[in-house]
Amino acid sequence: MMQRGEIDTIVSWVPEGGEILDLGCGTGLMAPLLEGQYKELIGVDLSEKMLQMAEKKNLYTNLHHGDIFDFLQQNSVQYDLIIAADVLVYIGDLGLLFQQVTHALK
Repeated sequence: MMQRGEIDTIVSWVPEGGEILDLGCGTGLMAPLLEGQYKELIGVDLSEKMLQMAEKKNLYTNLHHGDIFDFLQQNSVQYDLIIAADVLVYIGDLGLLFQQVTHALK
């Protein structure tokens, strides 16, 4: 898990009222660490049960059930920050993910 100082440094790059995308958000473990630093926090995860737990935190603006690759490909919104706290280990080809993330960043 990231240390508070590391998270603060990353979040400092997000402009006031910024938009953050949490890929593989799971139960929403990152959301409390980002609280108050965004206008919108969007979460995406394959597990509907995990999204239900994330929803109970009441910190996400929107939660999407589905594959992160599909979400990035179908979504035209650009974000100030995209996080993937605990999902990269489950992805085989990171090159495709990084390519999609590049297009989804402001």
